[in-house]
Amino acid sequence: MKILIFGGTGFVGINIAAALLARGHRVTLFDRAALPRAAWQAFATYGDLLKLAQGDVTEPHSVENIIASGFDAIILGAAITAGPARDAADPQSILHVNLLAQLPILMAARRCRVGRIINLSSAAAYGAAAFQHATLDEETACDPVSLYAVTKYASEKVAARLAEHQGDDDLTPRELEVLELIRDGQRNKDIAEKLEISEATVNFHVKNILDKLGANDRTHAVTLAVRRGMMQI
Repeated sequence: MKILIFGGTGFVGINIAAALLARGHRVTLFDRAALPRAAWQAFATYGDLLKLAQGDVTEPHSVENIIASGFDAIILGAAITAGPARDAADPQSILHVNLLAQLPILMAARRCRVGRIINLSSAAAYGAAAFQHATLDEETACDPVSLYAVTKYASEKVAARLAEHQGDDDLTPRELEVLELIRDGQRNKDIAEKLEISEATVNFHVKNILDKLGANDRTHAVTLAVRRGMMQI
């Protein structure tokens, strides 16, 4: 498998990468920080199986570009594990990295048809509840306290909610038919005549296609569809 790890040069990301590489997977580490020298030395024998993409998880354009290069799975491991002092001094960064950066990743992964997304959470999400129950499981009510814990818990809920809508942006057979005609250079009027529908209906389909693919225009929609394997040029 070809796997992308966000937060890949941190302690958790490096250990996950080591396990995946040992199983023969191709791994790309995306992180703002460079890979520590000791990790480079440890990974040297894996050669082309390992790649490093330096970038900021809070920059949607960088996220979109790396995901668009094609992956079977994505691991969301970027996080700021802040204590009380940073909670007070820099709450914006904690919220941005731990929670808000998740949405562009999930949306880009959906558009690029990534087969599997793994969101790394933390036992910190249980918060005060961890001291109130002998056994902790997925049914235990969480009571997060720190911003790190709050954002990890919220990220679970956001990912679960978006998963319910997975597939909502798939093109319908008719929309795909319209897009194929756009690829062939047909104008909306020509498409309407060929499909025996009104031009207003074609306009409606084109708008849906652009929205679902996140495309800027018709040409961009065709480019994205080809890149994602939805049709051939």
